[in-house]
Amino acid sequence: MRNLINLIIKNIHGLFFLILMAISVFVFIKNNAFQQSRYASFQQEVTGYVYQATYAINSYIGLKEANQSLLKKVNELEIINLNLTAQVQELAAQQNLKLPLDDLGIASSFEFITAKVVINSIDGTQNLITIDKGSLHGIARDMGVFGSGGIVGTVIFTSNHFSVILPVLNSKFRVSGKIKGSNHFGSVVWDCQSPQYALLEELPLHVDYNIGDTVVTSRFSSIFPEGIPIGIVESAKKQKNDNFNALRIKLMVDFASINNVMVVINRHKKELDNLEKEAKEYVK
Repeated sequence: MRNLINLIIKNIHGLFFLILMAISVFVFIKNNAFQQSRYASFQQEVTGYVYQATYAINSYIGLKEANQSLLKKVNELEIINLNLTAQVQELAAQQNLKLPLDDLGIASSFEFITAKVVINSIDGTQNLITIDKGSLHGIARDMGVFGSGGIVGTVIFTSNHFSVILPVLNSKFRVSGKIKGSNHFGSVVWDCQSPQYALLEELPLHVDYNIGDTVVTSRFSSIFPEGIPIGIVESAKKQKNDNFNALRIKLMVDFASINNVMVVINRHKKELDNLEKEAKEYVK
């Protein structure tokens, strides 16, 4: 407070001059019709520019929100389509019917089992999720799991009636992902920071991307079908290796409110795993 008073005292003459000038300008404009007109015109022009700029900013923000909303709706419809496919598969199995799954718009090498979340955690670095379906329902280790909006994680343990999932929100989780519409891929991992965000690492620097792009599963995953949404790109940074970027993505799935999931069964996974194992043994 004392410093403020000293500053005012030190600059009292300059402040007094500015006050007198302001009063003079005010009196001059008030008593001069021409100057009042010019001032009113100037004021309206400035106000117009301010409103124009404000409208442009609000329109841009509104457009961005609308695009994000539409993108979310598209992803939700994709998941709903898969969910309906899973339900049709379950009904067909109950009736002992054979369906041409390709006609349903999904690769015949995958099928789905619906389940409910019974235990969930998001406040640690080694979070886990438990669902109410297990080995008696056809679920096994290393099966992919996704929910409303995008991927959830992978199955790591099963009992007869329950399964434990390693979710995206676990420091040990890793899955192959890519920018939607691109063939370049990286690894999606969680940096143990926010439950709403993850990273797409090991993405080559020359790969084009834009803020707002969708990150999806790549074709190099034997656990998930290609194209399952993971998140939206929000920012980027170089990794320690200068040849790669790490993209910060906002996850599609709200892990704080997840209730229902679908487990992905790849009918050809065992064959692919055995073939890869034989190839590795051959090149040793």
